[in-house]
Amino acid sequence: MTVQADFYLLNRPGLELEAVLRTLVKKARSAGFRISIITRDADQTEMLDEALWQGTGFLPHETLIRGKKTGSPISLAMTTENLEPLVINLSCKPVSAFAKLKRVLEIVPNEDHMRQQSRDHYRNYQQLGWQLKMHKIN
Repeated sequence: MTVQADFYLLNRPGLELEAVLRTLVKKARSAGFRISIITRDADQTEMLDEALWQGTGFLPHETLIRGKKTGSPISLAMTTENLEPLVINLSCKPVSAFAKLKRVLEIVPNEDHMRQQSRDHYRNYQQLGWQLKMHKIN
């Protein structure tokens, strides 16, 4: 089975990663997916933990600081251990293939250095033979 990687390009300055993330998480949950969100660092994990509590409705999630899962449908972690079939990758490294992986979502901020990192992820996934899609968010 081929993994699908979707890249969401934030084309407008001021688009907040948190708002786009919440939208993607809501859509994935409504489609029945369990979700792993891989973060860059502890600060981003904390910020997103707060963001998932706010807005238009709480999104049930857990923060995996020590890597122990409690069964929540959404998990935030800085590691690639115990990932769900749908991964939202916000880290600096591309996601490696594993048995139950179905989709990877990458949010591409409107910043040059982050765009270059996403291009590297795109090439990596392309070399793995994954199905790639681009979505422009204006």
